[in-house]
Amino acid sequence: MVNPIGGGVPLTTPGEIPGLDRLQGGRDASRVLEPSSGVDAPSFGAQMNQFLGGVNDLALHSDRVFQSFVRGEVKDLHQVALAQQEAGIAVRLVAEMRDKLIGAYQEIMRMQM
Repeated sequence: MVNPIGGGVPLTTPGEIPGLDRLQGGRDASRVLEPSSGVDAPSFGAQMNQFLGGVNDLALHSDRVFQSFVRGEVKDLHQVALAQQEAGIAVRLVAEMRDKLIGAYQEIMRMQM
């Protein structure tokens, strides 16, 4: 237990939180932030490809649900609206990420070296 300056409620370190090891699959809580040995993390490009593939899948699913509704196979308009909203939100998120990346790139290019 760690006591803050001036008393008050004692603070706990992550290793002292009861039951935390069960949530982390038996791993030591103090070693959670250390890189794992022997396990390669996916690269940024691979993660972006996976994310963009998921967004594309949402857009394609939205289109399929809409086409099914037009053909009369889907009777529930809520399914169509939900699929379109999910796809729309995902596309807006991608656009925001693109804008942030472009802004960061432009700011880096303006830096004096």
